Amino acid sequence: DWRKETYKTSLMQNYNINLSKGTENGSTTLTMNYMDHEGLVKNTNFKRVNTRLNSDYKFLNNHLRIGENVAVNYWTRVLSPGGVDELAIKQHPAKSVYDVDGNYNDAIGDVLGDAPNAVRLLNNEKNNKHEYWRVFGNAFVEIEPIKNLVIKSNFGVNYYNENNKVFEPKWARDNVNKLTQTSVRKTDWVWTNTIAYNKDFGKHSVSALFGTE
Repeated sequence: DWRKETYKTSLMQNYNINLSKGTENGSTTLTMNYMDHEGLVKNTNFKRVNTRLNSDYKFLNNHLRIGENVAVNYWTRVLSPGGVDELAIKQHPAKSVYDVDGNYNDAIGDVLGDAPNAVRLLNNEKNNKHEYWRVFGNAFVEIEPIKNLVIKSNFGVNYYNENNKVFEPKWARDNVNKLTQTSVRKTDWVWTNTIAYNKDFGKHSVSALFGTE
């Protein structure tokens, strides 16, 4: 039963933790999440850890305010081999997983068909991890030196890091071991500075904003 050899009952675990602290001058919140999701295809899975930190505090009678919002995410994946779902259907049920010598049955010109062995593909893929990091967030400082005049500086960053490693051992139709490694790293950032002034005069008001980015 090639479908039985390919699929299984999967389990998903999901955990959350929330911590918070607050005073009259501000608050801090930390959120963490862990998820482990096994795939329906054997040897596949998705694991993820998410954390987020938020804080906002004021000092000097609210003339100085500091805060940040940062998320750190890490996840890994073991992917399903390409075409394995089709192989689970098209492979002849009379064809065995292994030959008489205990090797994967990948016979060429077999009367039962010569489609690649799905079990071999699944076992090859289980050690090929795909790893990802992402840090995303911003921090700010805000000063009000005199009433109605607010000076603010905000810095934001988006960092992404991806690593992939795929190893394909030699087999009956290809006597060459193959290793493919790729890495992707990307950083985006923005720094914004503004000066704002707002003043009410009875029924009238004056507003001004200057900024750089």
